[in-house]
Amino acid sequence: MRGRMVLMLAVRFLVVTALLGSSLFFDIRSGKELSSSQWLLYYVVAGFYVMTLAYGLWLRFGRTTEGVLERNLQVQVLLDVGLATFLVYLTGGVESPFSFFYALPIINSAISFTRQRAMWTAGLSCLMLGALFVMENQGILPVNLVGRVNAEPDATRVVYLLALNDSVFFAIAWLAGTLGEQLRRTGRELKATEEDLSALMALTRDIVTSLRSGLMALDEEGHVSLLNPMAEEIIGCRARDALDRPGLDVFPSLEPLLDAREGGSRQVLNRAEVMHPREVENPLPVGLTLSPLYNADGTVGTLVHMQDLTELKTMQASVQRAERLASLGRMAAGLAHEIRNPLASISGSVQMLRRGPEEQAIDPRLMDIILRETERLDKLLGDFLAYARPRPLRLVATRVDLIVSETVEMFRSGLDGQDLALELDLAEAKVALDQDQFRQVVWNLLTNAAESLGQGGRIWIRVAREGEGVVVVVADDGPGVPEEIAEHIFEPFFTSKDLGTGLGLASVSQIAEAHGGVVELGRSEAGGAEFILRLPGS
Repeated sequence: MRGRMVLMLAVRFLVVTALLGSSLFFDIRSGKELSSSQWLLYYVVAGFYVMTLAYGLWLRFGRTTEGVLERNLQVQVLLDVGLATFLVYLTGGVESPFSFFYALPIINSAISFTRQRAMWTAGLSCLMLGALFVMENQGILPVNLVGRVNAEPDATRVVYLLALNDSVFFAIAWLAGTLGEQLRRTGRELKATEEDLSALMALTRDIVTSLRSGLMALDEEGHVSLLNPMAEEIIGCRARDALDRPGLDVFPSLEPLLDAREGGSRQVLNRAEVMHPREVENPLPVGLTLSPLYNADGTVGTLVHMQDLTELKTMQASVQRAERLASLGRMAAGLAHEIRNPLASISGSVQMLRRGPEEQAIDPRLMDIILRETERLDKLLGDFLAYARPRPLRLVATRVDLIVSETVEMFRSGLDGQDLALELDLAEAKVALDQDQFRQVVWNLLTNAAESLGQGGRIWIRVAREGEGVVVVVADDGPGVPEEIAEHIFEPFFTSKDLGTGLGLASVSQIAEAHGGVVELGRSEAGGAEFILRLPGS
């Protein structure tokens, strides 16, 4: 309502100023002395200037309510109708060129109130103009004022002009009222939309602020445009210091990830882990997901979702320790069982040797049993120590295909007459790994396949690239692994072989996990077992 009041005062000020300027121009140009009616016109204009100024000061400094403003708007409309009537009377009555001034209060009513109010204002304007014409025609109002444009009006022309002006006033009221209602309806809808948008923006801001994970947005130039509180905590930089700075200055660990997205900015980087050197003594493990940031026109930047992995890493370490302790418990039970059988054979052989005469030669068969079982114990304890106390990884960038080829050749040379066909399909692939432990993985997989085949069969060994990583496949055409034991195949001391220790595949799984990879069991195309080793890229 205050805005409508200001608009009405501004319109009146402009119109009155235009009227004053035009009057002064013609009066000065004529060079004649001003008449009483001309002076009266100037007095009225000056009065309206004073009244407009007073209303402006009241709106600026006064205490106003909606009801008071509405009543003042109605008064202003009535004053404008009166001003228009007075101007028409002073400037020629029925022949006055200023009868269009009645359109101003009509339009103001339509904009400030309703179409019905505009029609009432049009009716009032018609009534005032008609009364003025009648009183002039009947001689009630003098028409021979000095400075008047015309003398006595003609009755026929009065009726014509009155009908014409009345039609124009109501047409203006109808059109302006319709436009005013549309304007108010649009204003209400716009206000509702603004409120909804404000509520949505507030909700979005609250969601981003309340996230328990970090969120950083980079624009097309790579500068920081958003940093939520959790991202501030993870990065160690306040949002006010980070905004509009290059993202790599704020979070240098992003550099290799952003480089990896070049040429494929529409791809989502599913997962990456970096060590953010927030503190030199204690770098922070951070999990990152990078995805393109879109608007209606396309990509406008990059969205970086980050998470502090400190607690997760601690939990993972605790779970791994618990799993290792549980595994060691199972291993201890299995180890005791595996040691008991060789010890019984050795003990029995030694007792038989003690019963024989001293001069009797030592039975070679008994000595073979002792040596065989001793070697079995030594291998068992070696496998156990390798699984229970793995040495740290010594990662070196290595051609996986070459290591596999060398290991297969060594394995082939030790088959001892076993009729096995080894087929290789090796693609060049290079990743960082511990060469000795990787050789042990390939050897164990080949040994497992050979033991499952017996005296004859076929083994396929394949090396291929898989994204940034490598996949190694060892498959055979043997009987495969029964479904009922498949889920236990990588557990320590679990074996389906009579002389197996159950540590070969367990060591394979352990070494794969230490490299950040995984080993999976499947079924080959020939129906046998298929072990798939996946190693991540460096």
